[in-house]
Amino acid sequence: MDCMIAASGLVDLLQTTGLIVLVVIGFSAVIFVHELGHFLVAKWGGIRVERFAIGFGPRLFGIKRGETDYCINLLPLGGYVKMTGQEDFRLEQEAKPDPRAYNNATVGVRMWVVSAGVIMNVIFAAILLTIVFLVGVKFPPSQVGNVEFGSPAWKAGIQPGVTVTSAAGDKTVDFQDLLLATALSKGGQPVPLSYRDLDGRQREADLRAEAGPIQGLPYLGFSPEATLQLPDSLDPQSMERFNKLKERYVVSGDLKLNDRIVAIWADGQWRPVTLLSDLVRQVRGGDGLPFRVRLQQKAKGDGGEIHEATLRPELPDPSTAKDLSLFGAHPSLRVEGTVPGKPADGKLLKGDIIRRVSEIDYPFFEQFSQAAQAKGGESMAVDVLRDGKLVTTELTPGKRWFESRETVGVELALSTQQAVVGQVDADSVLGRAGLPGGAIILGIGGPDRTPTTQPDNAPISWGEFHAGLRASAGGAATIVYTLGPDGSQSSLKLAVPALDKWPRSFTFNPPPLPFENYEVIYDAGGNPLRAAWMGCQKAWQFIMQAYVTIDRLVSPSSKIGMKHLSGPVGIAHASYKFAEAGWVKLLYFLALISASLAVLNFLPLPIVDGGLFVFLIIEKIKKKPVSIKVMQATQIIGLVLIGGLFLWVTWQDILRLLVS
Repeated sequence: MDCMIAASGLVDLLQTTGLIVLVVIGFSAVIFVHELGHFLVAKWGGIRVERFAIGFGPRLFGIKRGETDYCINLLPLGGYVKMTGQEDFRLEQEAKPDPRAYNNATVGVRMWVVSAGVIMNVIFAAILLTIVFLVGVKFPPSQVGNVEFGSPAWKAGIQPGVTVTSAAGDKTVDFQDLLLATALSKGGQPVPLSYRDLDGRQREADLRAEAGPIQGLPYLGFSPEATLQLPDSLDPQSMERFNKLKERYVVSGDLKLNDRIVAIWADGQWRPVTLLSDLVRQVRGGDGLPFRVRLQQKAKGDGGEIHEATLRPELPDPSTAKDLSLFGAHPSLRVEGTVPGKPADGKLLKGDIIRRVSEIDYPFFEQFSQAAQAKGGESMAVDVLRDGKLVTTELTPGKRWFESRETVGVELALSTQQAVVGQVDADSVLGRAGLPGGAIILGIGGPDRTPTTQPDNAPISWGEFHAGLRASAGGAATIVYTLGPDGSQSSLKLAVPALDKWPRSFTFNPPPLPFENYEVIYDAGGNPLRAAWMGCQKAWQFIMQAYVTIDRLVSPSSKIGMKHLSGPVGIAHASYKFAEAGWVKLLYFLALISASLAVLNFLPLPIVDGGLFVFLIIEKIKKKPVSIKVMQATQIIGLVLIGGLFLWVTWQDILRLLVS
C-alpha cells in the first residue's frame, strides 16, 4: 500500500512539474514573439542588434551568431532586444560614430521598430486562436443555469434556461463574454441584454448591475448552465465537502459519484431533466418539500444502474436574499460551520439559530456582517438558539494579516430545516395577521385540517410551512407557534391569498451539488479560413476588452479598482488552471495574454513601447529629439510607477490565494 501511495504521489508530482514547464514555455513564447518583432524590424531597418534575450538577470546560456548574442537569462519574466545606441531604460542621444546605431536610424524606421513587438503579439494571438478554433475548444455557452434570488436578472423575470445573445451591445458567444460585459459595465448605467427565452422568442431587457459576491464586481445574478452529472472522482477535500452535502440534503436513498439525475417526480409523474436549469425550474415550481429524483450511473453502452433518492431543497444564499420572505416572514440565520482558528470556532456550533447580535433581534446577513465590522476588535454578545435552549456567547471580531475586514469566521445559511421566523414586515399578510418576529412555527392547518405538531414540539421546516400555506391558498389557515424554547404555544388565523396572487418573494433551490459544467464545442468545422476569421475576431475582442478594462479602471463611476488587477502570481495561477484543462485552453489563455500584452505595451507610458512611440512622435513634429534629461526623468518616474504597480498586484494576488 505504501508503495502504491508513493507511486501515486510521484505521478502527481511529475504531472504538476510537466504543467508548470508547459506554462513557462507558453509564456516564453509570448515574450519571444514580442522581442522577435523588434529584432526582425531592427534588422530590416539596418540597425545593429547586440543581444536578443529572453528573461532578465544573469545570462544562463546562449549562442552568438554574427553580431548578435542570442541568450536565455535567469528570470523568465520578460525579455529585451539590445540595439546599438539604445539601452533598456535610457536612450542615449549623444552622437554615435556607428551609422547603424538605433539613434541614427530615421524616425520612421524607429517607429516601426518600437511598434513591431505589439504587432507581433496581435498576430501571435490571432494565430493561436486560429489553431484553437481549428481544433475546437469547449466553453460554457451563454445559457443561464440559474438566476439568483433578488438579483437584477431575477427582478427582470428572466428564467433559468434562457440563452443570452448579446450584452452591452456585444455579441455573447460563451458565458465568459456575458460575465465580462457585465463586469466592465459603467456604474449606474443599465446593461442592455438580448436573450432567447424558453419558447425560442427573442427578448430585450435593460438590467442595472449590482455589486456581486466576487470582490464586489458588478453582476446580474446569472449562473452558468451545468449538467446533472456528478464527477467520477474528487480530491480528498472536495470529497469531504460532498459527504457533508449528502448529510445535509439526502433524506433517503443515496448519491454516488458518477451519478446523473435523469428525472424528478413532479405532479404525479416522472419528468425528465437533463440540465441544471430544468431541475431549478421543477424545484421552484414545487411546494418546498423534499423531492424524489431518479439517478443513473454513467456507463458505456446502454447506460448504468438506475436508483432513486429523496433530496431536500434549500433556501437561497442569505448574502443576496434580504428580500426573501414568505408573506412578510423572513427566515432566520443558521450556523452551517465555522473557520478553524477564528473567533467563532468552538463557540458557535452547526445548527445554531442566530437570535440576537449587537442588540439586533434575528439579524439579516448584512446586519450580522456589519455588526462584526463595526466592533473593530471589541467583543460583541451573540445569542443563539441551540437544541431548544437560549445560549449567549461573546465573540471578538478580528482579521488576519491577509484579510481586508473584520470577521468572526462563521458560515451562515437560512434556516431551511427549521421554520424559525426572523424579522416580519409590518405591512404584510403575516405581519397584519399578528405573527411576531422570532416565532418558531410548530404546525399549520387549513379550514378542514387541524394543525399537527411534532411530538417534541420541534419546529416544522420552511418547506412544510410553505406547503401548508399553498394547500390553504384562497382559503384560511391556522398557524401554531411559540416565541421561545420555554414559551407557551400560540396560534393565529389568516386568509391565504389565491395562488395566482402569490408574489415571487419566496423560493427554493436544488442542493448545490458539484455537477459537471455544461460545455459546447466552438470550432470552425474544419475550415481553415473560417478558423482564421474566428481567430482574428476573437483577438480583436480581447484587444477591445483590454482597452475597456483600462477605461473602467480610471473611470470614477466604475466598480473595477486596483484590487481586481492580477499580476504575475495571479496570471501564473490562472494559466496553471488552464493548463490542467488541456493544451487547447492553454493556447486560448496565452492568446488572451498576448493580446492584452500588446495593449499594455502600447499605452503612452514611459518605459513601455507606447511611451517610446510618443517620444518619436514629438521628435517628428519638433524635428529634433526630446532632451535626454526629460527622457531620463520620465523613464525613472515610469519605472517607479510600474515597479510599484507590479508589487501591488503581486501582493493582491498573494492575498487572494491565501483567502481562497
